Amino acid sequence: MQRNEPTRKSRQGRIWIRDAGLILLGVLSLIFRQSSPGGVDVAWSHSTGREGPRSHGFHRRLRRQVLGPAVALLAAEDWPAFSARAEDKTPIDLDTYKSKITRLLGEVPVYAVTDPSGSPVLEDVEQRLGRFYMDPDDASAALRRVNTGSKNLEVRKLVPTPGLWPAGTASEKGCMLEQLKGRAQEKFLLEVAEDDVVLRAQPQIDAAKVGLLEYGQVVLVRDFSDGWARLHEDEVWASNVLAESEDFDDEPPVFVLVDGRRFGLPRYLHHCSTNLEEWQYSEALQCAEANGVLWRKLRKGLRPKSLVDLAWLSGWHSPDGTIFEAPPLLHEDHRDLDRPLPRLCVASMVRGIAPRMLESLILHHHANGFEKVVIYFDCPDDPGEQEAIAAVEQFAKPLPTGPVGMLCRAVAVRCTEAWWTEVRRSSRYYLREDETLELYRETAHLDANIKDVQARQMLCIEDALFEAQSEGFEWLLHVDADEILFFPDQERHADARRFFAEVPLHFTSVRFANLEAAPQSLETGDPFEEVSLFKMNPMLLEELGVEPRILSSGEVAEEDEELEPDLFTRQHADAVPGGHAHSFKRLPRKERHALRRLLSVMHDIAAKRTPVLEQLKVKLNPVETRQAPDDDSSDDESCFGPRPHCPAYFNSYSNGKSAVRTSIGPRGELPPLPAGVHGFLRDGGMTLYTLLCKGPGAPVVLHYANCGFDSWRQKYELLCTGH
Repeated sequence: MQRNEPTRKSRQGRIWIRDAGLILLGVLSLIFRQSSPGGVDVAWSHSTGREGPRSHGFHRRLRRQVLGPAVALLAAEDWPAFSARAEDKTPIDLDTYKSKITRLLGEVPVYAVTDPSGSPVLEDVEQRLGRFYMDPDDASAALRRVNTGSKNLEVRKLVPTPGLWPAGTASEKGCMLEQLKGRAQEKFLLEVAEDDVVLRAQPQIDAAKVGLLEYGQVVLVRDFSDGWARLHEDEVWASNVLAESEDFDDEPPVFVLVDGRRFGLPRYLHHCSTNLEEWQYSEALQCAEANGVLWRKLRKGLRPKSLVDLAWLSGWHSPDGTIFEAPPLLHEDHRDLDRPLPRLCVASMVRGIAPRMLESLILHHHANGFEKVVIYFDCPDDPGEQEAIAAVEQFAKPLPTGPVGMLCRAVAVRCTEAWWTEVRRSSRYYLREDETLELYRETAHLDANIKDVQARQMLCIEDALFEAQSEGFEWLLHVDADEILFFPDQERHADARRFFAEVPLHFTSVRFANLEAAPQSLETGDPFEEVSLFKMNPMLLEELGVEPRILSSGEVAEEDEELEPDLFTRQHADAVPGGHAHSFKRLPRKERHALRRLLSVMHDIAAKRTPVLEQLKVKLNPVETRQAPDDDSSDDESCFGPRPHCPAYFNSYSNGKSAVRTSIGPRGELPPLPAGVHGFLRDGGMTLYTLLCKGPGAPVVLHYANCGFDSWRQKYELLCTGH
């Protein structure tokens, strides 16, 4: 994202105001010192390294840039208490704090306001904090703030002394110093105060230039020495400052001149903050750690997003990985407390699935409260399918594998040629080919002539709906063999029955957003047990801090109105009777902004994937340009921008999977009809009142797509054979 930089004219204006303020403060300080007896004015001589009288010229004061808070604050709970009078002050032994002080010595010159004994003087008697400074001007300013009545105070540069080191030989002491230098990994945030600050390969003015820092940029640095600082390795990698350099394995050192006054140059960077969480990439790395994401600092890989670019998150969970609870049930609870929970059925068509994975799939469905699992074997005569069928048939008799010991079972359906012949003979797609609804003719054509997999899935699910309706099941869920339903709010929805019992009666179908698995190993045995990282569905993303759209009338746009959170609000209706399923509906502004940010990220990912596709000589079909509807064309916030030319986020579908009531309308009406593999229509082709399940605590479908290279290869070898 392009940084909004202030113009040079505006910066000059701010500098003029700042300088005028400093001049006024300088005059006041001169008056104060002349009128205050006993005041101490000590300066540090950069040329001699000794204290000396300070020139009262304004030029040096205007050029001086204070780095900010002290390098270190030593906790003072165990410091001896003393009064404000200097003669009552108890000297403090620096050896007590040698472990903290020596950590800084050798890495950066450390200065302190000291009394003749060498102990640091406390500025704030009540807080009892000892301050140490890495800039002599800061220490001198602190000295003037100390009001103890003593004229013997001085600014001293702290150096290693025998008192700070344990007894030993000179070589041992030198070795210890080197070890301390090696362990010193102090991090600081500095803000760039000038235009185009040069990064160099060595801490030398004439060293090779390796990059630039922009005005206002905040960078993470370490290792101060003689006015130079080394960029921290995380900063070098995250900000990609060496993008134009030749490739290498390890991040080389990169240096920046912080204080150029010794060279007659300005101070280029200011101390910004002691809170390292304000680093622009800290939130991205914290999110990764909180969610258990394994990541590596790859030279040619993607970089983390900054705080600005990471301003969108899912309304489904918090940045630290905590899952939000579902909002309270607001609609009128239609459930009869004496009525049993709804009976649920789930159906899938499979081919080439390992027996172990089928067992795990069935047990997950049972644990979720699905009383019956129907597995249709597309090609039961394929090698290895008999073992898979046997794995399913071990659940043929009801077993107490459901919630609280509920009896559940699984059915294996062999889709033989005879079975397919009978199903096609009775299918509504074939019986109604001559009717006006295009779905009938298209499905029959794809099945009979193209041998389309999804057309066969629709025939199987139609058969499952007839069976479920006749057996008294209220809901049927259609998912693939690599998908399960997940309920994040376990306190409210301990299983699927609890959720479907809350769905208002006017909703006859529920569409669940799908999350796509991101396997972190090349091979997996049981993805349901081994994979735990998923990509968030775009329809669940929201950008934080987005203001609502205001109409010309001054009112808030309908889609941006703040409503009481509810999983079952009519605002989440994905389709309504009499309308068109998945028709255009203006998205809330916070969702539109999130999609635009996601689109930008997708282009970054596509740029990294393109060289690999070219090496593999993969030719992809041109991406169809998605045109925004007329209602959206006048909005400059359109999220219908150009898509990347190659898959860059989800590698599979992203429009969710659906569950449907098995009985809709008057008694005797035929069950709903699969409309593709992601939704349903009412018998006769009418649109169902469909709930798009979204919001805090909303259930989702976990899609374990392509978990393991071998399974991915086997899957597409099957799809490319005989279809």
